[in-house]
Amino acid sequence: MNKETNYEHYKNEIIKGLLVGGSCKFKKRYILKSGECPALSCSECEAKTEKWLDAPYEEPKVEIDWEKVPVDTPVYVSDFNIHPDKNSIYRYFYSYFKNNEEPFEVWDEGKASFTTSKTISYKYCSLVRKEDIEKYKKE
Repeated sequence: MNKETNYEHYKNEIIKGLLVGGSCKFKKRYILKSGECPALSCSECEAKTEKWLDAPYEEPKVEIDWEKVPVDTPVYVSDFNIHPDKNSIYRYFYSYFKNNEEPFEVWDEGKASFTTSKTISYKYCSLVRKEDIEKYKKE
């Protein structure tokens, strides 16, 4: 299975950007690092852009401020998968202990705070709902 390229993923935004505001605005937002534009010649920028367009698309990495995530928020947990997803264990969040080897504590057996007092710890955790990811991501 071929992985989607950045061009394929951002195709509509690229076309829209060319028609409204020019390509520099898109490049500054997605391709160039902060402050990099003035240091590059146009040909260097074009070469970097071409390379980026053909590269495989990767989901942006989002850091979560786990200390703000409330009890009973739905999460996926795992001790083996750095990026837990729907194939991992579905649980409800209890707490985050920053310096622990298994820092994510969740309610045991898929229960929530109002049905159990037993918790269990995991090494990795991710939020289930997109709105929670947006709400608790670090700025």
